[in-house]
Amino acid sequence: MSEPAAPTGAASRRGPLLALIAVAVLLAGFFVVAYAPKGTPVGGVLPADPTGFKAPQVSLPNLDGSGPLSLASFKGKPIVVNFWASWCNTCIAEAALLGDADRKYRKQGVVFLGMDSSDTTASARAFMAKYGIEYTSFIDVTAGQNRRWGVTGYPETFFIGRDGRIVSKYISSIDARTLYASIAAILQS
Repeated sequence: MSEPAAPTGAASRRGPLLALIAVAVLLAGFFVVAYAPKGTPVGGVLPADPTGFKAPQVSLPNLDGSGPLSLASFKGKPIVVNFWASWCNTCIAEAALLGDADRKYRKQGVVFLGMDSSDTTASARAFMAKYGIEYTSFIDVTAGQNRRWGVTGYPETFFIGRDGRIVSKYISSIDARTLYASIAAILQS
């Protein structure tokens, strides 16, 4: 049995050329995604890495019952938004730290906002009182904001610069070093 003849001419160059074209297309796609200007999330939902995207607008009841609360009312200020729930053990672990940081950075114009989700108003208010949290919280009983912000669990904390764009996101109970470094970053924005 004889072996098939090796391709000659154009046929022998086609394989490497197609591979080269495929690599070029993949690299171009990577650079388009990696360096494209980030703006408003597609479909109003933040991606897993929301860095550089505009924070979704929120207008929900204020947990203290004083009426509606809007993220837009804090335009031009560095903002820390913490998603939490009173039944969340890791939220308890960071509660005092967030409350202390709020008091420490308030004079520098940093706004702390809570996003209490999947909770009852009474439980949320009791949590805030127990852990000395003085900053304002939205109440999102249905957790509808979780999808828009890309929240996958509690707690999650977003750091928003003065321009309304997300500088960073932290998943899980935040430690002091990370919290203070993230606040320094939004103060510089």
